[in-house]
Amino acid sequence: MNGVDTAYIRVPGSPHYIASRPSLLIAKTDNIMGWFAKYDPAKADVETGEE
Repeated sequence: MNGVDTAYIRVPGSPHYIASRPSLLIAKTDNIMGWFAKYDPAKADVETGEE
């Protein structure tokens, strides 16, 4: 979609409500933050010099 990669993250032993355990919530948050760090438009602008 819009040329941006997607990711399917499987967390073994997790229920549908992944925030039910702190360790699962941390895994979810780490993956979300990693995705945003990779596709941050501001970061791309700095690297390419574009606005």
